Amino acid sequence: MAPTRPRRPLLWATAAVCAGSGLGASGELSPVVARVLILSIPIAWIGASKLRVAGDPVARFALLALLLAIAALRAGHEAGLEDRLLPGNLTGTWSATGSSAERDRGNLGRGSPNCTVACGSLAAGEEVALLPVEEPAPWARGPEPGPAIESGLSHPPGELEPDSIVRLAGSRPGPVDLCAAPLEDLRTRLLARVSHLGQPLTRGLVAGLLFGDLSQLPRGIADLFVRTGTFHILAISGLQVALVAVLLAGPLARLLALLVRGLAAGRLRPRPETLRAALLLLFVPLAGYGPPVTRSALTWMLGALAPTLRVRRLFVPPATGAPGEPPRRALWMPRASDPLSLWSLALLAECLVHPDAPLSLSVQLSYAATLGLILATGSIVAKLRSVLPATGRISEVGSTGRPRHAAARVVAQRLVDVSLYAIAASLAAVLATSPFVWTRFGEWSPAGILATPAIGLPVAWLLVIGWVWLLAPAAVPEVLLDLPSQGMTSMLEAFDRLPGSPCPLPPRPFVLLVLAVGLSFLAISRVHGQNHNRARAWIARAAALASALALVPWNLAPAALEIHALDVGSGTAALLRAPGGAVWIFDAGSRDRPEVDREALGPLLRAWEVSRVGVILSHPDRDHDGALGWLLERYPPRVWAGALPAHLAERLPHTTLRIDVAQGRVKMPELEPGGRALEMELARGLDTEGNEGSRSLEIVWGGERIVLCGDAEAEGLAAWLRDRPSRGPARMLLFPHHGSDTDYLGPLLDSVRPAEIWISASGTPGVARELDRRGLAWRSTARCGPLLLGLP
Repeated sequence: MAPTRPRRPLLWATAAVCAGSGLGASGELSPVVARVLILSIPIAWIGASKLRVAGDPVARFALLALLLAIAALRAGHEAGLEDRLLPGNLTGTWSATGSSAERDRGNLGRGSPNCTVACGSLAAGEEVALLPVEEPAPWARGPEPGPAIESGLSHPPGELEPDSIVRLAGSRPGPVDLCAAPLEDLRTRLLARVSHLGQPLTRGLVAGLLFGDLSQLPRGIADLFVRTGTFHILAISGLQVALVAVLLAGPLARLLALLVRGLAAGRLRPRPETLRAALLLLFVPLAGYGPPVTRSALTWMLGALAPTLRVRRLFVPPATGAPGEPPRRALWMPRASDPLSLWSLALLAECLVHPDAPLSLSVQLSYAATLGLILATGSIVAKLRSVLPATGRISEVGSTGRPRHAAARVVAQRLVDVSLYAIAASLAAVLATSPFVWTRFGEWSPAGILATPAIGLPVAWLLVIGWVWLLAPAAVPEVLLDLPSQGMTSMLEAFDRLPGSPCPLPPRPFVLLVLAVGLSFLAISRVHGQNHNRARAWIARAAALASALALVPWNLAPAALEIHALDVGSGTAALLRAPGGAVWIFDAGSRDRPEVDREALGPLLRAWEVSRVGVILSHPDRDHDGALGWLLERYPPRVWAGALPAHLAERLPHTTLRIDVAQGRVKMPELEPGGRALEMELARGLDTEGNEGSRSLEIVWGGERIVLCGDAEAEGLAAWLRDRPSRGPARMLLFPHHGSDTDYLGPLLDSVRPAEIWISASGTPGVARELDRRGLAWRSTARCGPLLLGLP
């Protein structure tokens, strides 16, 4: 008799609640629909009670409708409460994430930005509204919306003063808060001790891995983890909880169990699993109460405690031939731990506590990765073994015919098994989370599949030895923390040098990505039988087709030359896109807009599906080159023209053609060989540092002329005008220095004679009044947003 599959009612309930919560939290639920759902509750309840819920499809549908109604109405209620809070401000419950000598760091819950307040200004659990003294600057914008705009996040308020805090309700400490307060104080003291580590890299990694505090990481290290697909290592989640549970909490729980048993002379026999669950519960506040660490610890505790609970089941012995029915006996049997049911229970609880949980990226990534581990790790291990010699099993006899040493063979076999399972788990998690990573971040790193298990040993070392150093500093020299930190960083730098680290991803429909991933999981599942194998082959073909459809280019090259000016406030970011598909970037930075790279530049380049990039930098200032470091790691340019700061030169590929001009003019090469001629000329007035040494770019396309200027507005601009040959009028001029009221306005306009003027600025440019007086057409990014000009 074939084994029956578990029915898993929790899985059905979780799917229903997630769907309902997502529907209600998305704001698509109208009052009329809400009333209809209220009326459907008694109908669904009656239907579910009259039918066999476990096996009848109609009863399942009725129960599904009931759960959808409850979850959707609850989410709508929560959304209504949020609408009644102060509009336009950051409102919520204050949660501390760290502190320094003078400032406390924290946020207002899921999705809110981090900020700092004066020490002692806020207590954990207080309901407050944070009112920035000044209106926060908006995010940088491009034609394609960035992730912060899509998710509705506002600009982080940064440092807040006491008069920027409005208390809506005081904290109400309960039993949990009273118990957690000493642990939070202990966390603060331990973080202060970590700040005394000598090496900045070690200090940042220990604080991040042990306490989830990433504020002490040196500049560039966080992006190194992002580029190699290992940033989840820094965010305390399932991996850290598992390592703490196995390497720290497990041995300590067994030691405590032995001590209690010895002190009580055997009268008390605590279970090590129960003590380990209690230690993990204490670990949550020390790790900062982050949602990933909380849910991971709870899931681990449920999984560890489930086998210790027994259930009562009726046992019917086989018939013996005696008249009458065989007697039944009640037996207490151990409860089996079903990973998929535990996953469903954890997600169900999360959705009931937070109705907007299905829309939270943290929840999506955590539960998708865990689901991938549950469903696909074993299948991937089996497929990896099938391609290895002897299926990855080390025989007792070596290739020379001599028997291998038993201990060495066991150790080698363990290493092979651990490596296979680590790679399989990493691949399963990456595949399961790929739809969310693709749509939210727009990039991924194939090297992350191998980089994650590769740095597992130094991560485990830092976790264990880091806690030992905190509890007994004299027993562990700091060099034992410095060496693994440097080794981990060196390994990640090696992975970062691999091609496709990271790999930008073009925008694709989320449904298509989920379909491709779902079919891939079905294709690699372990199903036996001829019919199943034939169906799996067709599923594999469908998965390959969906994946190919997502990976092939969708965006066609334009029929005209496109010039874009991104809305970056006090800064410049201009892009030229030719019909052949090549893209030139003239400056990319801002002085007052955050995330120019990820919010404005990155989404546009991904939408264009760029393959060939050239960079032109007018001069090395933050408002002109701030986003180019990010660009170098994602889109290595084929040509770099103009200024080249040292911090960018060391990251520039050796194959990149470098062009600059000290004074005068130089012709620019083509990025698109054999394409339509795009004539570009790089010019510079003075060979000096600063704004007056800025380069300018003149473009000729189809008889039209475009002039893009840097920040030269005085001697440098005058020298450039003196050396500029007499030419026809320009179609467009990007005004120097963000629209400053230069003394050389008349000579500039007489020389260029622009039909239109663009100004990249954060406010009303100084030259605006004079341009209006002269009757010239002009546009600015501050007034019009991103600008676009097409030349056919």
